[in-house]
Amino acid sequence: MTDNTGPRYRDVLPAKGVGGSALANEVDELVVMDRAPHLPVSSIHPPDAVRQQACAIVGRVYASPGDWHWSTPLAKKLVAETAAFVRSIFAAPANAPVLFTAGGSESNLLALKGARDATRRHEVVMAQSAHPCLDKAAAVLDMTVVRTAVDGEGRAETQALIESIGPQTAAVVLSMPCDSRGVCDTVAPVAEAARLSGSWCHVDACLGGYLVPFLKGLGRPLADFDFAVPGVRSISADLHKYGYAPTGISSLLVRDAADEDVIGFRFDGWNGSPYASATMAGTRSVAPLAGAWATLLQLGRDGLSERAASVASWTDRLAGMV
Repeated sequence: MTDNTGPRYRDVLPAKGVGGSALANEVDELVVMDRAPHLPVSSIHPPDAVRQQACAIVGRVYASPGDWHWSTPLAKKLVAETAAFVRSIFAAPANAPVLFTAGGSESNLLALKGARDATRRHEVVMAQSAHPCLDKAAAVLDMTVVRTAVDGEGRAETQALIESIGPQTAAVVLSMPCDSRGVCDTVAPVAEAARLSGSWCHVDACLGGYLVPFLKGLGRPLADFDFAVPGVRSISADLHKYGYAPTGISSLLVRDAADEDVIGFRFDGWNGSPYASATMAGTRSVAPLAGAWATLLQLGRDGLSERAASVASWTDRLAGMV
């Protein structure tokens, strides 16, 4: 199936099926190509024993008869325990809802939907450094985006964000950190301004959500961004980034149960039974959540702290080379 230039592709579905062992061999060949030197090595997906065990558990859950059913004993355990782990990391109230999504784009879209529906407004205020997936979400939700200035280091100018909050502002978004520069926005004063204006303050911590709290625990001078800040209403954080889980799992935390109700979708205006969905996807497997659950339990807080220390050490070394 492969040659010196890369894989060859079938252009029709074969009349006769291909044996499973042959398919496994094809995949093995391609995986070897994926490890070629030209591909970047990502520190957030280390090929270690923790990852291998998490992927094995993902496979076992996919193979179970109820992998798509979120009311089974397995799914309930995965949701309850992983949500509890996540709440503890972000200083969330004991009853704070935690939604598990396919990735940061979905988490951010749901946060903006909640802001739009809760406030009945249609404007999003965020800095030039905010991730483009928020613009995509705003386009889907028919919301207007107001982008504000950044300072010399690339973080949002706090006063510019505050001054841009108006009567039509549904959500103010802060980055922890922004993907383009890796710098963190100042959350507390903007969150308070949003609260006073009746807007929803959302922290996009998809990249740093499972890293920054542990860097703070190591003494790094990073300000609070989570639910310890009173005005913060929701936080998105990807478990498949610095939560080190296999790809396909993010988390969205909201402070109050009422906001979870706003985010969800319910419909009974048809001739079937009432339909309800907490996230954008309807039918979805619980297996990606199993991967996150297994990863967090294997690492524990100490393991996550050790990995944060390693990231910090390499950052310092790279900064010293500039």
